Amino acid sequence: MANANHCFLSLCLLILVLSATTAKAAAAAPAPHRRLQQTLPRFDDGDPRGPPIVLPTAASCWKSILASESCVDDVLQSLAARQVRISKACCSVLERIGDRCVSAAFSSFPFNPTYRHLVKNVCGLTA
Repeated sequence: MANANHCFLSLCLLILVLSATTAKAAAAAPAPHRRLQQTLPRFDDGDPRGPPIVLPTAASCWKSILASESCVDDVLQSLAARQVRISKACCSVLERIGDRCVSAAFSSFPFNPTYRHLVKNVCGLTA
């Protein structure tokens, strides 16, 4: 019974995250083909600020988190209990994916805006 609940909650979380990220992706303009992008002149070639910083998407970050069963359990239990309960194993996964990924993954619904900061504190990911 507990395993069935775990699977159901994992599936619900995955659907929720993917629906939130695909809605954002659908609104974005499609990127030009890489080869075409390299051959066309760029108007910002002389820009002293350098190339733009590419932030990870929440979907790519969630793939890493969902690959770890302990992280899925911890995240679901934290949501259910409304308290941050993250294990050392999950913290090591979050450390591997990096600060930007943690921020991207935990910055939208169903997470409280302060949740990502609490996770970073619990795992020692704050600078």
